[in-house]
Amino acid sequence: MWKYICIMLMGLVTFPENPAESIIVVRQAFTIEGDTSVGDFSCTYELDQRDTVKINGLLAENTTVQYIIPSSAFECHNFLLNRDFKKTIKAKEYKDIRVGISGFRKSGNHYVCNLRLRLAGKEKLYEDTVLKTTRDDLNGSLTVKFPEFDLTPPKKLGGLVKVKEDIKISIALTVLQ
Repeated sequence: MWKYICIMLMGLVTFPENPAESIIVVRQAFTIEGDTSVGDFSCTYELDQRDTVKINGLLAENTTVQYIIPSSAFECHNFLLNRDFKKTIKAKEYKDIRVGISGFRKSGNHYVCNLRLRLAGKEKLYEDTVLKTTRDDLNGSLTVKFPEFDLTPPKKLGGLVKVKEDIKISIALTVLQ
């Protein structure tokens, strides 16, 4: 009988979870950069959205912060580049780019996360993406190749101007101090 009472009492006791640190993200910037045979290009999308990100918590691995970026919203600072960029990433066919960040954890002075990128209908997971800590930002980047997303680097002027296969995707998260 005492055994049953002890089991019932243990069911009523709650054990504290590991305390999870959290950070407040107040601004996001996503940049896609590449090189051509005549120079480089940079296209950016900025978003002011407040998010709470759990770090090192029991639920951190299962919690994803997702950003849905309209494909046509990237700004390349030149109307010709804007047009070519949107055509290259198939913005008419795929209306958004999705960036999911999960599994935030502290690693020395920086953070590490899993980054899921959906571009032109293809999705890739980049585990253990490093986000370096600066005064007010967490900055990370990864290099991908156009073919990973079934995209073809554009060529202009009969192939005289070519975009190189590697593109750099950067993320800057401004945090509240």
